[in-house]
Formats: sequence, C-alpha cells, structure tokens
Amino acid sequence: MSMIQLFIKSLYSPLHIARFRFQKITKTILYIFFLMALASIPAGIALSQSLSHVSDELDTLLQEDVPDFSIENGELISEAEGPQTIGEGGRELIFDPSGEVTAEEIASSGQSALLQEEVVIGSGDNSQVYSYSQAGSISFTKQELSNLAASLQDVFYILIPVAVVGLYLLNTTLKFIGIFALSVFGLMIRKTSPIPLSYRFIWTMSAFAVTLPTMIIALLDLFPFQIPAVFTIYWVIAFFMLYRAFRSLPRPKKSSSPA
Repeated sequence: MSMIQLFIKSLYSPLHIARFRFQKITKTILYIFFLMALASIPAGIALSQSLSHVSDELDTLLQEDVPDFSIENGELISEAEGPQTIGEGGRELIFDPSGEVTAEEIASSGQSALLQEEVVIGSGDNSQVYSYSQAGSISFTKQELSNLAASLQDVFYILIPVAVVGLYLLNTTLKFIGIFALSVFGLMIRKTSPIPLSYRFIWTMSAFAVTLPTMIIALLDLFPFQIPAVFTIYWVIAFFMLYRAFRSLPRPKKSSSPA
C-alpha cells in the first residue's frame, strides 16, 4: 500500500489503523516523515505570509511620509509633535513620540504604530508589541532601519525555505515523542483489545492514529486567529482514534467443542 493510501485511510478509519499494525517499522517511520512533510505545508504557507506581512509593515513604518526619527535608550526621538496618522487605504500608521497613545489602544484597533517606547505591528486580532528596550542599548535612525529592512527583504527568499526545513525537523522530532506518549496510553488500555498486542503493534497503531489530529492542527495554522485549547483538541482526537482502533481489532473465533 502506498503512502498516500495509508494517509487517506488513517484519516477516517480506525479499522484500517488496526490493520496497519502489521506494517514494517521502517515503513511506519517513513510514513511519519511523509505525514510531517504534508503537515508542514500549511505551516510553511503561514510562515511565508507572516514574514511577508512583517516586510509589508516595515515598508509602512518606514515610508517617506513618516517624520525622521531615531531610537535612543529605548525611546523614540523625533521633532514631530503629538500623535500623527500617516497613510491611507487601510495602511495607516500611528506615529507618536509624545507618549499620548498607548500600545494597548493601538493593539486593540489592529493598526501599526511607532510609539514612544514600543512599536506595534498590526495584524488583525493578533497584533504584536515590541519594546525598543528589547534591542538593548543599540541606537539607530530611520535611514539605518530602512537600510536594514531592505537587506532583510533580500534574504527572505532564502530565509523562508531554511525556516520551513528547520520547522519540519523540529515538528518531526516532537511527533516521534508524541507517538511514544500515545503508545504509553495504548499500553494502559491494552486490556480493551480483544487480542493480545505487543508494544510493537501498539506503537505502529499509534503512529497512524495521529494522522487526523496532526492534519487538523496543521490546517488551523492557516486561520487568521488563535484557536483555543489546540493541545487538548489534538490529544482528545488521538486518544479517540487509537481507542477506536483497539475496539476494531478482530475478535478470535471460538472453537466449537466436538460433539
């Protein structure tokens, strides 16, 4: 059976997950790498969109209409007075070196802003607030920051594939750990199985049982908002799929007594 067939059947059928216990360990391990490659596609898209968004927001922050400024000792310094709204067409930027506008006010509005002590990167309901003091004692001007942003944009096409590969390797490692944890649960409910199961069979079934929750969590990365209790959702589905696979195992036929 091909990897695609294993993947599709593992998405919906505990019965097939039970049957897959006879798959070789090497093929099961390869399946996990295949599964995580598929699951990394939504994460890669989300990461690309996030980096592109940050790049676009940097362009907005550093557009020509923004007054000259510098960041010194964790504070925005500019000759401009009072809060200013710069830009139009949904790309407005709040520029306020006076401290009248707070980061909380901007974050709740979803806008981007250069404030007295923080920069706010607007992203709908998930705005990010960064304090200038996080950069330490480094001082820089608008022109220096603009040059840095231009350099970062040039390496985005290299950074994104490297980041996706790194994310894939990290998530695959965590997946093996998660499968081990699920197999421990399998050992705990082994008595529910109508036939004896060795740990090898339980581990193999656990590897296929995580298919559905893995893909659900991967697709949630594409949502523009945070889904609460993602961790709980993952494990509830994984436990359910493994438990149903145990219950789907064939029951041994009772031998009829001789007449």
